[in-house]
Amino acid sequence: MCGSGTRAGYVMAALEELGYTDVINVGGIGSYTGDNLVAGDGEYMNEVSVLGPYTPGIYFGYDTVGKYNATVVIGQGGGIYSVFFDAAYGDSTKQDLGFDYHMKLYSGGDYEWFEHANMLGDFIVANQGWDGITLDEVAFDDTWNALTVPHHFITIDNDNSPDAISGVSIGAEGFVLAWNAAIAQATDAGTEGVVATTITPTMWAEAHDPAILYVDGEYIVSVDGYSAIITIEGGEIVDVFLDTLYGEDLIADYDNTGALLALGDGEDDTFTPKSTLSIGEYPMNYFMNDNGEWELKLVDEELAIDVAGVVAGNASYSTQVYQEGFAVTNATQYRITFDAYAENARDINVNFGDALTVDPWFTPYMTTSVISLTTTVQTFTIDFTMAEATTADQGKLVFELGAIAGVAVNGMVVIDNVMLEEFDGTDVIAATDQVVNGDFADSDMIGWGVWTGDQWSGVNTSSLPRLLDWWAQADALEAAIIETQQWALDLDDVSGVTISVYNWEDAVKEIFSEAATPITVAEAINTVDGQVVMVVGVITSIMFDGTFTMEDADGTAIYVDDYSANITWGDLTVAVGDEVQVLAIRSDYNGLNLVDDVSNVTVLSTGNAITDAIVVTDMATFRTNATADDYAKRYIFTNVEILETGYYAYFFEPVDGEDRMGIVTSYSDDTIVLTAGDFVTFTATWYGTNGDYTNNTKIFRFSVTQASDYVIVTPAP
Repeated sequence: MCGSGTRAGYVMAALEELGYTDVINVGGIGSYTGDNLVAGDGEYMNEVSVLGPYTPGIYFGYDTVGKYNATVVIGQGGGIYSVFFDAAYGDSTKQDLGFDYHMKLYSGGDYEWFEHANMLGDFIVANQGWDGITLDEVAFDDTWNALTVPHHFITIDNDNSPDAISGVSIGAEGFVLAWNAAIAQATDAGTEGVVATTITPTMWAEAHDPAILYVDGEYIVSVDGYSAIITIEGGEIVDVFLDTLYGEDLIADYDNTGALLALGDGEDDTFTPKSTLSIGEYPMNYFMNDNGEWELKLVDEELAIDVAGVVAGNASYSTQVYQEGFAVTNATQYRITFDAYAENARDINVNFGDALTVDPWFTPYMTTSVISLTTTVQTFTIDFTMAEATTADQGKLVFELGAIAGVAVNGMVVIDNVMLEEFDGTDVIAATDQVVNGDFADSDMIGWGVWTGDQWSGVNTSSLPRLLDWWAQADALEAAIIETQQWALDLDDVSGVTISVYNWEDAVKEIFSEAATPITVAEAINTVDGQVVMVVGVITSIMFDGTFTMEDADGTAIYVDDYSANITWGDLTVAVGDEVQVLAIRSDYNGLNLVDDVSNVTVLSTGNAITDAIVVTDMATFRTNATADDYAKRYIFTNVEILETGYYAYFFEPVDGEDRMGIVTSYSDDTIVLTAGDFVTFTATWYGTNGDYTNNTKIFRFSVTQASDYVIVTPAP
């Protein structure tokens, strides 16, 4: 017997040729319709191995910067059998976290990280490599450091790559470098299948070197009860701990060992570090406005909303908790399930619809359900059929906690185990729940928003797209400081941080000022806005107000400004040629190279040579082509006419809206007399602009710092 009986016929003929008798061909198993058919399950079938140039085995590659890894399995035929990408993330990995990594929520993209990684891995297997994928690579800059290096240097050009990876929109260098490290092991030459890049793994790692090194040690500073403990090892920040004392009318300070010197003078002299409190003991409080006040807590993995300030007549929707972004399909049944109870028996509204940004603001997909809560937890279910047009992301589930039917009941409302699932009329359909963090197990209220207000009655609105508890916000700041090796000034880059951080900022910057090691002017320029620097250079010119420019031996220059200075400039005794050490904060004001917030200037040596002033032969070309690298230097202008005087003594294009340059009289030697019509030769320092220097309508400001640098060639008639 065989599949059809044909091959069995050949076997029967061969057996008969050998002398066998009574050989019967019973036909093909495919024709058998009886009850005794037993089908195979394919368990013992041989798989045809994909052929390829690689040595069979399992190979592992790792990108030390992004902590990406690649596991590549080469089959017996030398072809790529499987590719698995992952990346370390905290105490877990991005694959293990899966949907809980929340890339879609944070980035607004279409896929989670693991989906991007798996799509790319599947493509590589299907195509036996990266052929067909077009990569965009950023040109390498040898001045990159941990503060200035781009987040990614390779991305996939989706417009010129196959549709199968059109959804892979995240940075790709981690995948590429980990893949290269793995596949290079699969051949003797180590080049087969390796993706060509101009930036090597070593270059990429070195580009993340710290911009500024710190002195090793543990530093503790507190400002009004906000404390920071920073540990520095090998010149880098390796650990940060932020804490705050909790109490009334707090006044607190520490000595340099971290011991408390003083605690409070208010009504309550009992103060506790917030890090030692539970979330129930220190909830995140958000007091919105007169149309509703909130105190939100996550207690025992339940969302507790303490509603206060709601009065009769307030809108039901004026105080609400919601989640948006649901996909719902026309003519499909859905079931909403949740547990809830209240401190005081009350009604709440539950609705599901389309969140609009214009009037009428909300299109319901179901009839509003009025849910009566008691003081005992109950499970509620609401079924509805989607009658509106299908939407991929417009669905909004909302719990309204305002005045229901005009009746106001304040007090705690507790919600948990929220689900939105497809429903077949009898049972929910497995694995269709779309609610993110519906069990509130994540202390970061991922997925949920809160809102209170009623602009229709003239009361301002407030919105929190998501809420981190105090500990999560402190942790996020700590991680940002370690990652950037600086104070994270741009809090937009630290997702979810809404708490006051200014005293922490002061404490951290004070530590940086203690721990900073001296760097050159060039190194200081290569740090980022807001970085504390201890910069060393030679003074090249001193303005009338005492501020000055300084340079490295190669002429790289920076301006030391007086903005927010913690020193008295009039008490500062410095001279041109002094080598000085300046403790300040890096600034890129108007796109130029300067430091401000100066807290200390120390003279290291005197009488040092400075670079020669630069002769300008064509003012128009200079003004047009000037860059930030030309800033804070001295220039010689020969036999040019003073065109107009006043605050500025213009010597180039005094017409509004055109390229202009002028001597600022108040920043120059006050013995110089400037007269329109004079033809003069002078040496001056470019110390500022009245706006972004790249804007051709802005004025370049120069200072003639001493009378001997200014000579009248031809007096005005």
